Amino acid sequence: MPADQPGPIVRSQQAIENNLHGVLAMVFRDDECRVRTDNAPANFATIKHIAANLLRLPHDKHSLRSRSKIAAWDDSLAWLMQWYLAECNSDWEHSYGVKIDTLDNPGWTLKIDLRETELHGRRFVKATHGEPADDLEEWQRLGSWWVADVKGDVFETSCGPLDLPVVPTVSRLG
Repeated sequence: MPADQPGPIVRSQQAIENNLHGVLAMVFRDDECRVRTDNAPANFATIKHIAANLLRLPHDKHSLRSRSKIAAWDDSLAWLMQWYLAECNSDWEHSYGVKIDTLDNPGWTLKIDLRETELHGRRFVKATHGEPADDLEEWQRLGSWWVADVKGDVFETSCGPLDLPVVPTVSRLG
């Protein structure tokens, strides 16, 4: 083999591995995964590879990380709707309820009045992720963020423009 042939072959193989590792590290936070026993690492890796391939299917402007968050929206929104419906009793929804609004930095707020629900009185430790952004440019630089806490009887959260899918999940983990 001529001396100039191995370089491009090795670099192409490294590009393939770096591309897959980059997706697993950034989208699935694979470097933080602590699954280590029996067949769990191999099973988990297979599931993550399938998910990464499914996220690559749409050919749109969204990044793989954004597509992952958008996919989470269905589950979180479905949970929030089911929870809300279960709390409705011809009285609660008129006095309390759920409010979703936009922020001007940009982002979202979600407030859930917990009075007279199964979540009322439940211990909740303030949870944060990332750095809140003051404007669109700062958000583009800093990325994902959210803050969630219970103030009085209300679960309150603020989050970045693509983080709303995470928020209902945080409220049920409390």
